[in-house]
Amino acid sequence: MKKFIAALSAALLLAALAGCSSDEDAIERGEELIRQMAELAGDRDYVEYAVSGIFNSSEVLEKIAEGDYDEARHIYRVTLPDMDDIDEISGARLDDLTDTVANKLYRSIPTLVERSISMRTDSSFYVTASYISRGTTYVDRSLKEPVMYFYFYRDGNPAVVNLSPGRDGAVSMAAYFLPEGEISGSGEDSLRDDLEELIYDNLDLELDLEVKELK
Repeated sequence: MKKFIAALSAALLLAALAGCSSDEDAIERGEELIRQMAELAGDRDYVEYAVSGIFNSSEVLEKIAEGDYDEARHIYRVTLPDMDDIDEISGARLDDLTDTVANKLYRSIPTLVERSISMRTDSSFYVTASYISRGTTYVDRSLKEPVMYFYFYRDGNPAVVNLSPGRDGAVSMAAYFLPEGEISGSGEDSLRDDLEELIYDNLDLELDLEVKELK
């Protein structure tokens, strides 16, 4: 019995450490993508090449580039509920769809959330910021559901990094800057309320999000 308890305790400890490692790894990877986006926003040649002709684009990118993205003031992990707990998305009942389509809709929620935040007041921000978005792919077999990491900075635009698990442990990571003042980074409850309200208003979807402040 003692051996069983010891083995169980060791397994739980390893699982906890694996979870921490997964968060830390994702945060570091996300921070690197955010720094790359800021670098692109401040590169005059890239800006003139990529976004010339887009209304208000220079002002949007100049404001982003002025920020300090060396260290986030707050970082939150936002986890979606399991797909089995969701009946429908944007009016489409998941039970009426094929597994492929239902899974695709479910995994698109973080992208739709990012788009809804960016277009809340000014669609030009979403269009412009998409030109400096960055992404990568890596392996993390512990990730089972889509996850969003929100980064808030003392002096700079907030950012979101979306993680989507795929086959054989492959994880797709995509980072986007967000407009200032559209969501709150002042605590778990306020961020959860902002996101759940936005998801309901824009996607007609009621979700119970799990929000955890990591920093």
